[in-house]
Amino acid sequence: MPTPDERLRAAQAAIAEREHLLRVRAQLASQLATQDQRVQQLTLEHRREQADVDRLGKGVIAFLNDLLGGQLAREQREAYEALVRLQEAAAMRDALRRQIESLDTRVSQLASAEADLEAARTDKEADLRRSGAPIAADLQELDIQIMSIDIELVPLHEAVVAGHAALAGLAVLVQMLNDASAGVETKKRDAKGIAGDAEAKLKIFETEMADLAPLPLDIPAADPADVELDDWLSALLKDGDRTRRLAAASADLTGRIARLRARLEPVRARHDELSARRQRIVESRAMLVMRT
Repeated sequence: MPTPDERLRAAQAAIAEREHLLRVRAQLASQLATQDQRVQQLTLEHRREQADVDRLGKGVIAFLNDLLGGQLAREQREAYEALVRLQEAAAMRDALRRQIESLDTRVSQLASAEADLEAARTDKEADLRRSGAPIAADLQELDIQIMSIDIELVPLHEAVVAGHAALAGLAVLVQMLNDASAGVETKKRDAKGIAGDAEAKLKIFETEMADLAPLPLDIPAADPADVELDDWLSALLKDGDRTRRLAAASADLTGRIARLRARLEPVRARHDELSARRQRIVESRAMLVMRT
């Protein structure tokens, strides 16, 4: 049975091979696209040449051609030459397709390379821990660092996801207003549903933001009114000057979106900072296992 080190080397070789094959496939795919266009062009050329042959071989024109001679033979020769060019181009196209299919088969055989690498790395790490080698303490230290980051990163990630969802909900309302300005009205029932969905996402975002209170982040204070859309929707749907109502609703949304982004930005920045730091530790940890 192969050792973890042997499996690691095999998985690394498989990953390198797959990356090479994918680069080659991209080149062949580009060539195939060009060749497809050439086949289409030559198909049209052959059809035109054959149409000339068919025209000269019928009726009065055929009789005159027999008398005068020459033209039909020339058209037949040109049609044949066009057919040969078409067949050669089609053969090259088909060869490219077969090459790509062969590459795809091999790439699919290498699909588990990353999983194999991770499994081999995990098994080697387990062996190193059981051996009591000095590296075991180093791995434990890196694990502690990752866990420490995750304590802060997890709630940050949830807040970022919720913030993006809230922005998407507000974007749907903005589109609804744009449609209304263009003369495409949204039914009142549908408008209430869209506003209700956006409001629910805003409340989820603020719930996630509340979980970040213990963290030392400089987050602008929330406006409690920003998570409520009932008054906004009522003002939009009430009687009165339609243009003024749409303008007021749009301005209100613009303000809400700006305030939400201002609150989300420091969270996203800290999230990205910790994510990058965590990734560096994970990569260092993996290299430590593989080099030992």
